[in-house]
Amino acid sequence: MKRRLYTITVAGVPQSVNRGGGGVRSAHWGGAYKEKKHWQAVFMDEFMVKGIPRKMHACNVDVLLRFRGRYHRDLENFRHPVAKPLADALVAGGWLEDDTSDFFTIVNFDMEEGVVLHEGWRNNKDVKGEMVVKLDALYAQGRTP
Repeated sequence: MKRRLYTITVAGVPQSVNRGGGGVRSAHWGGAYKEKKHWQAVFMDEFMVKGIPRKMHACNVDVLLRFRGRYHRDLENFRHPVAKPLADALVAGGWLEDDTSDFFTIVNFDMEEGVVLHEGWRNNKDVKGEMVVKLDALYAQGRTP
């Protein structure tokens, strides 16, 4: 197996489950589906821009949510709204065969508050947070450039 490490930084963070993130409190299933598809597309776009090779054998992931302001946030309320579209993006885009634990695992899921955001959107007051996603990808020999 060949190991490759990739990092992407995404502007924005899905809403927590307390605010309807991940469709948990959505008034209609269509709203939940639309939100999940939005974040799935964001992840897929970032993977393509980064040039991450497809056909991974498996992938371990670290996710760090970073917020501009300091508020009382429950980290676990963000896990599903981030994990589901992230895993689905990896499968839909051909990076992973499946999103079961044999292929996809979130190893670390953490949060920082009161931080300075990535310089690309540091001065954009509409961006309240960002996600730093680190992929530890395993490829079968001969599958990566």
